[in-house]
Amino acid sequence: MATPVKVYGPPLSTAVSRVLVCLLEKDVPFQLVPVSMAKMEHKKPDYIKMQPFGQVPAFQDDDITLFDNVSCHVFACSNFDGSRLKWDIFLKETDQDSRESGS
Repeated sequence: MATPVKVYGPPLSTAVSRVLVCLLEKDVPFQLVPVSMAKMEHKKPDYIKMQPFGQVPAFQDDDITLFDNVSCHVFACSNFDGSRLKWDIFLKETDQDSRESGS
């Protein structure tokens, strides 16, 4: 079995929750790695290497590291099968529009 995607951050964070919902909807196995904001874990050097702004979430899939929840959505919709999300539809329509306009 492939290594599950890792999502770093507090589970009650809105930004982290958005990523988790996307992964759940796509039925992607993931591991939530809690990051304590109260203990300033998001400002420690090891975390800053993953997320240079010291914010949540941070997202890892093999050798890919992302640190913005929109980037995580685009990555999940582009790289994982599963149910179609509105974001999937948007990406396909945007791609189709760019091909038709020659961009």
